[in-house]
Amino acid sequence: MAARLLRMLGGTVGRILLGVVGLASLTAAGALVALSQTVVGRGFVERLVEDALNGVVEAGEVRVGPILGGDLLSSALLGRFEIAGPDGRLFVGLDSVRVRYNPLSLLVGTYRFDAVTARRAELVLRQYPDGRWNFDRIFEGETPPPEEEPEGVVGGTRVLLADVRID
Repeated sequence: MAARLLRMLGGTVGRILLGVVGLASLTAAGALVALSQTVVGRGFVERLVEDALNGVVEAGEVRVGPILGGDLLSSALLGRFEIAGPDGRLFVGLDSVRVRYNPLSLLVGTYRFDAVTARRAELVLRQYPDGRWNFDRIFEGETPPPEEEPEGVVGGTRVLLADVRID
């Protein structure tokens, strides 16, 4: 009788524990989504995105923000996106950038954007006295010989854009 009672309580306790863990997980996910909708949360995400994309840029800087909208789990609306050279001068500037993406691809280090819409694009090509162009300096780095480079990968980083529109 005591063994049966322990089994019954163990099953009940196990179900209660499972319910508590499930509830805690849902609460944490909800808090994460809610935090991403605040100014502080969006600022944190801006810094994360800038840090990740600055890893792609060899010399220079990526500037993102402010984040104006989107759920941040699969889409975002940025007020501005810029890539500047090592001298701080603009190379690419985009206003009002809307992106849609798969968050799992970001976790594995592949930047895949399924839809990108931008307004007022600026592209500044600058040749320096030494003959090099600003984009050469920004994206410099060792380029492996063509036979060693995997297909579709440039410089070891994958950035995939699909359905891009610039107004």
